[in-house]
Amino acid sequence: MKRFIDLPVSVFDPKFTLNPYRYLNAHYADENIIGFASDNMNFLFKFDDCREVMFSKSFSRPAADDESISREIEYAKKYPARANYFQLNFTYGEPDLKLKSLMVRLMTAISESATAELMDPVCKPLASHGRLENYIEKITYLPMALYLDVCGLEYERSDLPKLHQAGCDFLRSIEGQEDEALIALSDKAAALVGGFIDSRFDKLTENDFLFAFLKEGRESGISEDKLRANLGSAILISLSNTFGVSSAFVLRSLIHNPDALQTLRNNPELCDKDSTVTELLRLNNHVKALSRSATEDCHLGNYQVTKGEVFYLYFPGLNMDPKEWREPEKINFEREFTSRNNIIFGGSIYMCIGKKLTFAAMKSLLKGFIKYLPDEAKVIEDEIEVDGSWLAERIITKMVIDLP
Repeated sequence: MKRFIDLPVSVFDPKFTLNPYRYLNAHYADENIIGFASDNMNFLFKFDDCREVMFSKSFSRPAADDESISREIEYAKKYPARANYFQLNFTYGEPDLKLKSLMVRLMTAISESATAELMDPVCKPLASHGRLENYIEKITYLPMALYLDVCGLEYERSDLPKLHQAGCDFLRSIEGQEDEALIALSDKAAALVGGFIDSRFDKLTENDFLFAFLKEGRESGISEDKLRANLGSAILISLSNTFGVSSAFVLRSLIHNPDALQTLRNNPELCDKDSTVTELLRLNNHVKALSRSATEDCHLGNYQVTKGEVFYLYFPGLNMDPKEWREPEKINFEREFTSRNNIIFGGSIYMCIGKKLTFAAMKSLLKGFIKYLPDEAKVIEDEIEVDGSWLAERIITKMVIDLP
């Protein structure tokens, strides 16, 4: 009978976040182990089990119970900015495909501006000498600046860390809905981003890129409030994590794998391939766990699942399963990715709207890395700081690089 084993450290421990394979490697081949338990939660980490749960009709995102619904009603009264954001952005079921299509096209247009020339000033400090104290801050804010520049939304450099922090605060509250302090922070975040968007809308002219986007949205029957809210959503969600945060994990992986870095130098055309970016994100990225709840009694292999039982899909685990990936701890730019094994960005109607921007920006960033990053660069692992209180995602908040 399959069972969950106890993880020897907390799933929130930075040591586990930065090196999960060290803890999970010995358990992949054991067919009696279905997952690991930590912090009163059960995690699936084997590829086939995670994929089955992700795409099975027997599992869905955990439904709200009466207690959580009552709590949300009270929150809506106390935190109106947050409530308004949810009202305008969440469809509580099937996504609004018309709106999502519009947002994807917006992100696609922005991604075309993510050139290597734009990344060059951000990558150039890697050619310096000595300690680079917290280089990842330069990368983290880059996609947000790009988004605002292309859209024609005026900003000061001091706005970028505020908007980024607002996005992190809002996302953290989604999985911490019992912590009212997090809810209060998310309300301030929604108000800050909403105010930022509203104060700049009236300044747009017909020559601004965003003007045509808004015109198309209105003609499609999408309300003004919903359009503004979804522009804010891009800042709160997509731009505060997918590219900016994952790039820190990618940089760390390349520094730890100088042979892979040399492969990119010898074959620079690899930087333009989707599979190269996918392989680097497979090895490590910011998304760590998503929850799914059983909608009926069923089986997962020979494990009996009870209706209402909640599992957390641990993405670093499924992306390192040796049954699916040969030598999973190594970077291999020859791996083949298909609709079956490439689920980093979700799939079908639930595809991440930031996917194209992430690919375009990461390709340009890789060209900067191979141009400036020396083979002898080292990450000072003992000085890495990780935001470890966040289950769905992890943020490297500090990463010191020692440059020869």
